[in-house]
Amino acid sequence: MRPLRVWYNENLSSTYNAIRWLRDVPDATRPFVVCTHRNPDFPAFEISDQAALEPRSLDADGYLAFCLDFCRRESIDVFVPGQGMARVAEARAEFERNGTALVLAADANTMRLFDDKARFYATVPTDVSTVPAFRVVNTAEAFGKACREIADGGRRVCFKPSRSTGGLGFHILDDCQTELRKLFKSEPMRLSTAAATRILSTENTFRDLLVMEYLDGAEYSVDCLGKEGRLLRAAVRRKPTRVGGSQFLEHKPGLTEIARRAAAHYSLSGIFNVQVRFAGTQPKLLEINPRMSGGLYFSCLSGVNFPFWAIQLAAGRADEAVIPHPRTGLRVQQQLREFILENSVANTSISPGSERSDRPSKPRLL
Repeated sequence: MRPLRVWYNENLSSTYNAIRWLRDVPDATRPFVVCTHRNPDFPAFEISDQAALEPRSLDADGYLAFCLDFCRRESIDVFVPGQGMARVAEARAEFERNGTALVLAADANTMRLFDDKARFYATVPTDVSTVPAFRVVNTAEAFGKACREIADGGRRVCFKPSRSTGGLGFHILDDCQTELRKLFKSEPMRLSTAAATRILSTENTFRDLLVMEYLDGAEYSVDCLGKEGRLLRAAVRRKPTRVGGSQFLEHKPGLTEIARRAAAHYSLSGIFNVQVRFAGTQPKLLEINPRMSGGLYFSCLSGVNFPFWAIQLAAGRADEAVIPHPRTGLRVQQQLREFILENSVANTSISPGSERSDRPSKPRLL
């Protein structure tokens, strides 16, 4: 059986580690990995079998057309989309007609729901999970009112944009945080209520902001492998409690159950991630990410090679029964390693076109 040709398009830095885990499987099942990105120094180029630079300045329709053409031209068996996931999901039937299976967590409407935290929180069924207390605001006046309402009863307050990625824009309100202390201690996530209100008051309205209760308990990330609404495997990671701390792969059936109910309710497949944080003894759902988490490689240390099994399932080459169950009770950490970029094109002029190879090749322009 020939190796699967697998394509990772532009995505976050987690692509590097996903491909690294694919290279660790036995030769007989190791896929041929194609990676594309607009960044000529993208690290995953170094460990891909074939690499290419994506075209710039395409609108959504143009990028979808590029993806369809690339899959046809490069005979891609399995496409793991990052950029343009929702549009790719809308065109799933066309990709499949052309012989390309997709690793996608959800349909387009569900992905867009997950991206809008305000809409998502408002629609999470109570039989899936509890969510933090929240208010949606877009004026400084409404922000102040929401802060007072959330703080009632002694709760701490935090806020973040309704649409953001990777925690961008998240702040904790801390009225002991003077501007001088912030300047010298470099605590970017903490703001006083007065400072936040002053900043927000510079505009009459701003994009939707979630004012929320701050959950001060343990934070968990649940990396999941699913198929058509069924949770097949899940690895539960407890996040570090201090800078530089380790993560812990933990047996937490209650959190696995939240992931199972979420998978069933939203018909999730492939790789997805559930973020949970505790308020005292009560877990509350923070978000569902329909993509690989940044820390997925930690969860792979449980014995479940999530990128590999997601690809095998999508291609119809795996029986669910052979997927290993995750080990728990493991403390995990990461040490970064430097390397020389052999496949960068930052200072090189390359013409379109390249020969296929079973070794990483210089990225080519598309």
